[in-house]
Amino acid sequence: MRIHSKSKFRHALRKAVLILAIALLSSISNTAFAETMYSKKADVVLKESASGSAKDIGTLSKGESVEILKKDGKYYQAKTESGKTGWIFKFHLSDSAPEQSDGGGGLLAALGGRSDVSASESASSSSIRGLSPVSEKHAKDKGISDADIQAVKDMENLKITSTELKQFLAQRKLGPFSK
Repeated sequence: MRIHSKSKFRHALRKAVLILAIALLSSISNTAFAETMYSKKADVVLKESASGSAKDIGTLSKGESVEILKKDGKYYQAKTESGKTGWIFKFHLSDSAPEQSDGGGGLLAALGGRSDVSASESASSSSIRGLSPVSEKHAKDKGISDADIQAVKDMENLKITSTELKQFLAQRKLGPFSK
């Protein structure tokens, strides 16, 4: 009889140790896979579901950290610092906190980062440079009309708003609106 109760005790102890081990591994695995990411820009939109056309339920400030809960295509489900949960277009997030300077970045930054940018700001990283005084003189020497030179200058001064950018991306099914 006593041997039988020792066996039951050992069995119950093994079961308790196994349950404890599973619980411990489960908590370690949740911690190990929790990923923190940061908003690349101000006004990153938190969506109700993983779609560009989903309802906006909040915004993130530049550099705000979020905990990634789930990944679904181009969207990550995330929990904000304030505890709100929603979906964020993955290209608006970064593995590291961005610098707080306004720092330019060109047109690509406008598509995935800043809310507006002038074409002249992209001079260092793309071919949209506009005309330097030397280039303008060369253009005139080559017979380029003043109207064409002015058109280039107008493009340099072109600014897009975040609303215009969002409408463009939605109409063309680009960025957060792509499938």
